[in-house]
Amino acid sequence: MFCEPVEIDELINLISNLNNNEGAGPDNIGPHLLKEKTPAIVRPFLYIINLSLSTGVVLDKLKLAKITPDYKKGDRCLRNGYLLGWCQ
Repeated sequence: MFCEPVEIDELINLISNLNNNEGAGPDNIGPHLLKEKTPAIVRPFLYIINLSLSTGVVLDKLKLAKITPDYKKGDRCLRNGYLLGWCQ
């Protein structure tokens, strides 16, 4: 499998479009901090992302997801009253 390398402008755009109201991931780094520190972290972060894409190796800690049930309607005691949401 081959993926095109991520360009620095793409990464900066993705970071700038993160929702500040979302919670931090397992690393406890939230969107606001990522946006604030983008100039200092963008090049090392870009290197790690492109290295992962070119080698096909993804760190185990980046494979984690936190699944949370979100109530939608109906009986709160029944499973079909919920949607599964995820956050990193």
